[in-house]
Amino acid sequence: MADHIQILAKAFPTLTASEINDINFMYPTLEEKQQACANLAVNKVIQEEHISQAPAEASMDYHETIQDILTEILRSDCGTSYNQAISVIKTILENIKRDPNNDKYKRIRLNNPKFHSSLGQYETGVVLLEILGFRKEIDGEEVLLMQEYNEEYIKYALGIISRINPAPPQPPVSQNRNEFLAKIHEDRAKQPFTYVRPNRNLNMPNDTTLQLQEYRRQKKGAYFHERPARVMTLADLNRQAPSAPYHNSPQPHYDSLSSFDNPRNIAIRAFQLSNEFRKSQGLCELVWDEGLMEIGKVHSTNMGDGRVAFGHDGFNARFRQFPIPYVRSGAENVAMSHGMGDPAKVAVDGWINSPGHRKNLLGHFNYMGIGVYQNQKGAWYFTQLFAGI
Repeated sequence: MADHIQILAKAFPTLTASEINDINFMYPTLEEKQQACANLAVNKVIQEEHISQAPAEASMDYHETIQDILTEILRSDCGTSYNQAISVIKTILENIKRDPNNDKYKRIRLNNPKFHSSLGQYETGVVLLEILGFRKEIDGEEVLLMQEYNEEYIKYALGIISRINPAPPQPPVSQNRNEFLAKIHEDRAKQPFTYVRPNRNLNMPNDTTLQLQEYRRQKKGAYFHERPARVMTLADLNRQAPSAPYHNSPQPHYDSLSSFDNPRNIAIRAFQLSNEFRKSQGLCELVWDEGLMEIGKVHSTNMGDGRVAFGHDGFNARFRQFPIPYVRSGAENVAMSHGMGDPAKVAVDGWINSPGHRKNLLGHFNYMGIGVYQNQKGAWYFTQLFAGI
């Protein structure tokens, strides 16, 4: 048996010692071992080609979000302080754009009185800064640190700010009240306001003001749902995972079938191998989520049956289906293998050895689900989904 291992190692240098040992244990004759090694070597090349073609992670496009926060939501939240909030954002972004390496401009104290009164007290303002690259951290005190300098988003935000019409100023306290009211009536006479009756068929409150409030509330909720993940401290991770999952869904267990031809068993093995890798890197284990598994299984099936290309097409739609409350971030890995003795290990090893997929495996997430599908040709397809709150 030892002679067989030496022969296989020389004949198939692209295989690892662990892979050769597994094949040597599984097959009795040298001929069968050579055939299995040949299949594994070929399919490793196929998998590497597919991995190189598929982007490691899909990212959200926040251009529309930035525009709506600056022009609508922040104006609604800040009210009469809107002009001051916009001025603070403009100053922060212009300083960073002018000197992106200056640590003075990349650190904002959240309890700074001026910042808090003008912008920090409004959650929308903090969300906007997070989209633009700032992340909340504890550095002696709670601060915002610029960790992901995104020149494109910053230029885009400054362009929108340059086109914003300032909110109308409030009347000076010293102004005579009667004069102020007379001026309002005079302006109305010059440009009368035409009342538009609300659409009674809308599934919204009849009052126009309430309709606008409901519209803003829905849009604000959607943007908070898609807001980017902040950098979490170890304390944050320990509080969130894995002792208190968001639901009572049990952790995964193997089906009674002993064979690993069962897609669920293969998915659970890939989940356990992924968590073992995270533990080896000093990170906490992630919690299994059945909902993420079901979403991933649909994508794996579509890839395996050729309805969609191998890769991350449709990730944004899958992210919106995540069943986890208050989800703030997500990522996805995919893999394919054929004719290999341990497809789950092959998939996870491939992700570990690919920089983009490895980044997802070690990301600041809380939940994981893996959907596995085997098509009629015997090829295994994996979709691994991560969610962070």
